[in-house]
Amino acid sequence: MSRRGVALLLVLGALLVVTTAVSTSMLSATNALRGDQVHRAELRAADLLGASEVITDRWLRTESARAVVDPALPEPRLTVAEVNYADLDFDTSVRLTAWDLLGMPAADLPASHPLSRFVPTDADSRQAKSLAELADPETPVHPEAETFDGHLGGSIAVYPRDPRAGMTQSAVINVNTAPEPLLAAAMRLGQRGDVATVLASRQRGVPSPAPTASRDASSLVTLTARSNRWAMRADITVGPVTRSWWTVYESRGRGWSIIDRHEIAG
Repeated sequence: MSRRGVALLLVLGALLVVTTAVSTSMLSATNALRGDQVHRAELRAADLLGASEVITDRWLRTESARAVVDPALPEPRLTVAEVNYADLDFDTSVRLTAWDLLGMPAADLPASHPLSRFVPTDADSRQAKSLAELADPETPVHPEAETFDGHLGGSIAVYPRDPRAGMTQSAVINVNTAPEPLLAAAMRLGQRGDVATVLASRQRGVPSPAPTASRDASSLVTLTARSNRWAMRADITVGPVTRSWWTVYESRGRGWSIIDRHEIAG
């Protein structure tokens, strides 16, 4: 090879080294920038979860007692809030969706109970105190905000219970949120009221009072017109980051308290 060819190869080699170094530096800078954006998005998502507590608290205090769910829906689900906005940094969305845990049977309802046909026979779910205990990537348990996929948490109430209380013996069902099949079965069992009247009221979006108990009413079911236990799913998207949390709230006469909260793996 001529001296000129050797020199050309050396020049090309030097250019390749410089180009590779520049490319690597640019890639590192891009990755660092992307990592910083993700980090800032995650921090904002966490901040928005905290901020959404104001909306949830107000809804629980002022709206939940009058909540009515279309009886044709397979889950006692309501959209509480949906906010979308964009700023110089990120497109952001916040969705809060509530499930009435008295609009479904408790997970620990005994197999001998007449309403147990609405509870899966899975022993794990009967003993669980949180949906987090049942989480499985292959079989999601948390219900979705936009679809009805039959996930466990949309049809049975899983929440922490006082161990001193023992297993649930009497089902408590909210007549204004329970799906029609469960409502009809509970009202037959309790020998209380006319299910058609309750359904007609709910279809108009009007809460129905709990039917008065008859003298022969079964002690296996209690019908109520309002709930003291709700689960809230918060879905928050900030730019490239989406985070979802599941929170269970309970009222014992002195405001609402969080009795379970965990992030939904996705």
